[in-house]
Amino acid sequence: MSRARRFLKETGEMGDWEIEKGGDWYNVRLEFEDICKKAGLKCKVRPFDQYQGPYAKVEPYGKLWLAGTEGPEPEFYFEYYVGSQLQEYVGFKEDMIDFLKELKKSGFKLTSQIDRNGPDNDQD
Repeated sequence: MSRARRFLKETGEMGDWEIEKGGDWYNVRLEFEDICKKAGLKCKVRPFDQYQGPYAKVEPYGKLWLAGTEGPEPEFYFEYYVGSQLQEYVGFKEDMIDFLKELKKSGFKLTSQIDRNGPDNDQD
């Protein structure tokens, strides 16, 4: 294991390799990409940390996270801003796809910080 990988594992940070094929979070990446594809949206999956997992930046709406895996199927969490107000939606995969399709159909466009750089200031 490289020194950089060892350091990231010890601090809980997530490296890009963990969402690539063979990585611990690769299946979550595939789920995010499938949700976005079925909703007719583009997304970019990014590493976050080893405890919460990665997230998908869904253009131009917000961020998709894994909410939980305790039940019979995983739940997903979507966050977006209307003005300066955080909005949230939690649902299973098919519910999330339907929600994102409706959001797209509504013509909703972000008007707050997440459309410029997001609360965590990511640039793409």
